[in-house]
Amino acid sequence: MFGKKSGVRYSSPLFLRSEDGAPVQENKHSYPTEQVKPHCFPDIRGIGTPHLPQQIVSGGLLARSIREKGFTLIEVIAVLALIGILTFVVIGQSGNFDADVIGGAEVVKNHLRYSQVKAMNSDVNWGLNFSAGSYVLVDADGNQAPLPGEIPTSISYSPLPSVNPVMFDQRGSPGATTLTITLTKGGSSSTVTVTPNTGFVP
Repeated sequence: MFGKKSGVRYSSPLFLRSEDGAPVQENKHSYPTEQVKPHCFPDIRGIGTPHLPQQIVSGGLLARSIREKGFTLIEVIAVLALIGILTFVVIGQSGNFDADVIGGAEVVKNHLRYSQVKAMNSDVNWGLNFSAGSYVLVDADGNQAPLPGEIPTSISYSPLPSVNPVMFDQRGSPGATTLTITLTKGGSSSTVTVTPNTGFVP
């Protein structure tokens, strides 16, 4: 790199000569005796080379950010496997009775809602007629119709609802009485409630 400053020619900060080729007196820092602006000299370390402090690269911020990103895939899989094993053990010890009645209650709720919608879209009342171990979809005249899906088996519906069959009118109302359907199996039980007037099944 070449440039001029008060008749001084230089090729680098360490080798300085005047215009006639004679050496120029250098100070202890190998700069000319005249004050030269620092930006006139090239950066001999290289341009654009990143220089990160050592404490950031090793054992510092960068290392901590890599370590603290989160769980590894193996750790997540191990936790999921452990949860699955514990769930299997708990269900096995309960004899699946709880799962049967809870699942059966959800099916009964869906069938009650289905009969309600069917009544609201027809000219006759529709509802569920319960017996000790099953139920069927019937209209106000006792005519049966198929239900979507399967009816829960091996479950008792005793005691029967206070009003049976549980019927819905064209407005979807079951009447002014709160209706409760009880499902039992083994030592487990679950209840389904039909809200009066609105017919809401929570």
